[in-house]
Amino acid sequence: MERVRSYLTFSDFPNIGQNPRMHEGSPTVIGTRLKVSTVVRTYRACNGDVACIVEAHPALGGRTELIEESMAFYRAHPELVDPELEETYEQHVARLHRLGFEIRADGRVVLRRDRRVVSL
Repeated sequence: MERVRSYLTFSDFPNIGQNPRMHEGSPTVIGTRLKVSTVVRTYRACNGDVACIVEAHPALGGRTELIEESMAFYRAHPELVDPELEETYEQHVARLHRLGFEIRADGRVVLRRDRRVVSL
């Protein structure tokens, strides 16, 4: 691992990093704030359809190589991603509440301290 900005990066995966101050240190696609686990979940939900994944996550900027790198990272390091993929909905909601978020009735996630709507 090496340090890029405030991320710890993996030598074989230059676009994947961990930042202890972001997403509790979960592996993240650098420059997008998207967790690798989110990309994996979307990949599964879209049955691997790259266009579907790009549409679901505009933060990727249409860069399909980030999807491929995320999936390759997951295959190489499942132990860093699987705990989040196995998280139940109730556990996910509890973790969001601990981090200062609330979930509105319409399903949108809101940062409690400033009522800003964010996507996770």
